[in-house]
Amino acid sequence: MLLKAIQQQKLAALSSNFVAGALLSAALLAGPQLTIAATTPLSALDGAIVEVSEASYPIIKALNAKTFEPFSEKVANLILDINPDELGNAISLGIDVLNSVPAEKLTAFDKELTDAFADLKVDSCTLVPLPPAALATRFQSIAILNVDKFKLLSVDTKWGTELNKLAKTESAICLPSVDALGKLALAQAEVGRAFGAEESARFVAYATPLLKSTISIGKVLPLVNDAKDLALTNATPKERAAFEAAGKKFEILSRQEAARQRALKNGTTPPMIMEEIMAALQKAASDKRAAKKEEFKTAEVARIAELKVKSASLMAAKEVHEIRSQ
Repeated sequence: MLLKAIQQQKLAALSSNFVAGALLSAALLAGPQLTIAATTPLSALDGAIVEVSEASYPIIKALNAKTFEPFSEKVANLILDINPDELGNAISLGIDVLNSVPAEKLTAFDKELTDAFADLKVDSCTLVPLPPAALATRFQSIAILNVDKFKLLSVDTKWGTELNKLAKTESAICLPSVDALGKLALAQAEVGRAFGAEESARFVAYATPLLKSTISIGKVLPLVNDAKDLALTNATPKERAAFEAAGKKFEILSRQEAARQRALKNGTTPPMIMEEIMAALQKAASDKRAAKKEEFKTAEVARIAELKVKSASLMAAKEVHEIRSQ
């Protein structure tokens, strides 16, 4: 009985570690690089990944626990409402994908992760909020009941060391520097490219129809709007413009790369979408000009207000001097 209890505690810790790691990765490395990482070779897309990371930095830094935690709960509840048996199968297939990463790719990722968090301490770093610990506990319960215990042990053996390097508290994680976050985003993309094709195909084949059948568009759209509000509420016009431009550029390049991959697979000529790229670059330039104009306007209003204050102070001082002179 005691041995069984110890095993249950160990599995709870492992599954919690696995789920927490997934949530941490989403929170820390949030960005569209995850959507095509498994199919994209080294290309200009890496530059776009870094741009998204850099543009995301001030937005991630400004996240507020009071608004982020309720949002993360809404997102998690969509997943947790799925039938536990089916969700357990999806988690199991997801573990297969994670475990398919070759050792050399994991070693490279380990180096970037170590470098990014080596000097960060929770009592002195910039902390950004994480989803509530209770969410990890709920996922943990489903994993323990519905995923093979040896598979849970296997993912901890492979990824547990990486997760333990994250400088975090129960409710927040240290935010690495801009440069480190960019390198970490590229390293994550490399891991994604190394996912096994068969394992990824099985996961997508199972998870995609499962999500479509259980999560309606009516539930998703409000969360999309909430995500935009959460990300951009505290951003300056310049930061919003940079974030949206980087995201759009990445979206177009990723679509181009996905189309190229499909064409190569089918033995056809890859389609060209340079018009979209040019349109996106023009819009980015326009947004940048608009942001600068908005900043100039704000600065001008502040300058005029300061001049009025100085003028009022001078007038008051003059009146005082005249009164004293009488």
